[in-house]
Amino acid sequence: MRFQALLLVAAAVALPAAKALHKDQTGLFDWHKELVGTPEFAVFPRHSKRATILVASEKNVVASISPKSGNIVWRQVLDPEDDIRAFVHDGQYALTVSGTTDLRARLWHTGNGFVTWEHPLTAAIPLSLEESAALPTPSSNFPVQAAFFGGKAADVLVLHSGKSLVALNGDNGGLRWKVELPGDEGTVFSRVAIVAQRIYAIGTEGATSSPTLRVVAIDAQKGVVADDYVPPHPAVRSITEFFTTANSESAFLVWNGEGSWVHLLGKKEDAVSASKALNVHAGDAAITAISLEFESTRPEFLVKAGETSIVLRASGTESTSLKAAYSFDDIPTGQYSVFASTYNDAVIVARIHASSIKDGLTVTVVDATTGTLLGKYPVPHSPSTSGSITKAYLDVYPRRNSPLGFRLYAVSTDGSTRLLKEEGVAWSREESLTNVADAVFLDLPEPSLLSQEHDEL
Repeated sequence: MRFQALLLVAAAVALPAAKALHKDQTGLFDWHKELVGTPEFAVFPRHSKRATILVASEKNVVASISPKSGNIVWRQVLDPEDDIRAFVHDGQYALTVSGTTDLRARLWHTGNGFVTWEHPLTAAIPLSLEESAALPTPSSNFPVQAAFFGGKAADVLVLHSGKSLVALNGDNGGLRWKVELPGDEGTVFSRVAIVAQRIYAIGTEGATSSPTLRVVAIDAQKGVVADDYVPPHPAVRSITEFFTTANSESAFLVWNGEGSWVHLLGKKEDAVSASKALNVHAGDAAITAISLEFESTRPEFLVKAGETSIVLRASGTESTSLKAAYSFDDIPTGQYSVFASTYNDAVIVARIHASSIKDGLTVTVVDATTGTLLGKYPVPHSPSTSGSITKAYLDVYPRRNSPLGFRLYAVSTDGSTRLLKEEGVAWSREESLTNVADAVFLDLPEPSLLSQEHDEL
């Protein structure tokens, strides 16, 4: 009996460890599924020595993927109606804001996929029926923006429903403060920029055919409105025609309206033409922001002016302190290109575009902090098989025999994903299969000779 007991103990110790998540926590581990869907957001978080790709997909899946093998480390599935609207991370934790009419913020541990806390944004504090009815109705038509702020013990900021700005405690998800931004029914706030103890919410108001900009400043500690103003030359073409960037000292607003303008947030009378502030000479071409997956607190951003794409860096406290760090102007007109970036000690930007070689891509990697070209790399890719690259996410790491190594988590037109490196394609995943609604296994008869069926021999 003692020997049998020892065998049972040894067998139990030898069993592999399994991670699990209680059903009452948000999302469920789903071990038998190997797909996550086409990524809407992806990052390479740096919280430990183990590298990972953190993905939030159009199928409302949050997952961690091994960049070495392409295998899923952990995977969480949200409800079908729980659309992921915003996704940011600070390394160890990731924040999602999801839902259509019922928005919820969730903080995830990027190492194990556990939900640290969950907070309903549409009823952040207990309310009476009358008070609840007075709240703005969340809608998928309103943009959602989220950010971490406050240093190492980072709290969470969420802008939603067009006018609601909510600050949550990063440790437990408790409400720090909530501000209902001023304005009438036509006022919609869609961007935030954070500088030190000041948060700027930027939105549009007036008729949809001729909107104008409005800026509201909020004290980050107290959660009260500190300023409310309209910048000079406030006409803007649409809600998508303005963007923000910031450094440790200042935040900037750039927009296209009656001309293109740069405004130092907080300086009410300040507005400088974009051609002067950015030193961009593109005639009447509008300034277009190209997503680099940066939070609005990063000082570097990318714009397209005419046929030239320029990495700009905010390095001072004046509107004219936005300087061009690097210009991508060597791509033939008409060729598609995709940008990706990462930030560690320096901002590294990669441009992926079709090369002159059949079934090939060229990846140009630059240090945007110093404006230095780090290298150009040919990478195999067949657009005829899986379509063009539509978006990509970049990670860089030191190497012994070169200045750096890079890996690009790339998404193709058909929804499939692959990891691109200097050496080629490390692995690929057919995430487009998540769009298959049903599958049927057919039991077909084995082929036989006609003479056998009719016994002619």
